[in-house]
Amino acid sequence: MLEKLLGKTIKYEPISLDEERKRLGAKGLPSELIESFLAIAEYQKAGGLTSLVSPDTERILGITPYSIKDFLRDYIDFF
Repeated sequence: MLEKLLGKTIKYEPISLDEERKRLGAKGLPSELIESFLAIAEYQKAGGLTSLVSPDTERILGITPYSIKDFLRDYIDFF
């Protein structure tokens, strides 16, 4: 989907969780945030359900959730 919006090919290169930990640490992210990101990545890699949006999202955030396609369209300049 991102390739289509950008009009170019994107090459994905998997890296280990340890490599990602080092990469994020080098950017100055706090270790607690890094470990949270990596826990989500491990959950997704293990097949954890991440394709559904909880009905609590709107209640907690106070806004209606929107699709990844809409998110990409709205923030395309950041990619």
